[in-house]
Amino acid sequence: DLYACRAAEVPMDPFMLYSNTLDLQHLISLHQVTFDQFPEDFDVTERTIAYSQDMTIPRLGRSKQDVKLHGTNCISLCSDIRGRQTFMMSAGLVTVGPLTKTFNISATLKTGSSLAERKPASRHLDKLLVKLHVRAVDAFGKKLNEEDEPIFRTISPRMDVLTERDSALSLYFNFARNYPRSNIAEDLICNDYMENAPAKRIPAITIHNDIV
Repeated sequence: DLYACRAAEVPMDPFMLYSNTLDLQHLISLHQVTFDQFPEDFDVTERTIAYSQDMTIPRLGRSKQDVKLHGTNCISLCSDIRGRQTFMMSAGLVTVGPLTKTFNISATLKTGSSLAERKPASRHLDKLLVKLHVRAVDAFGKKLNEEDEPIFRTISPRMDVLTERDSALSLYFNFARNYPRSNIAEDLICNDYMENAPAKRIPAITIHNDIV
């Protein structure tokens, strides 16, 4: 079963929004998550960050999660929640503002291949339990968004105030700063065009590579 929805709109770039994935301290203080084992090993490539975490989630219970950040605007999670393999993903689309619109997906596997062989009443119950599980996971995602939103609208992060416990967050900011990027309008900005354009209407263009 799979459930997808538009989750939230926040006034910031996606890279900043998804930094909260590795802001492990805010999961504890804001969302009341407790870690059975604090993440320590991070597999960092040019385009991804992957790690595992054991945690207890309010109303969902204990969960072991394999987390993977894809670039700076998408996260996927493969978890064991209530004894059921569960999949979650969130992706952000940036629009003018900057404004990021997020989309969440929650999914789980069906009970098993023998589902069709069971009695109709049992099949109906299994389908209902699957649907309720997915909706409970989606409700948790929405709750995270609701609790984060007031902070996202006022936050002004600075790397020079990070503490030793923010090492995962610092790792993410370095990852975002070095993430490959290109100017999609590069071919349109050529010397001939700039030389022939009226100086008043087309000011000099400076491309900044630093994100943070």
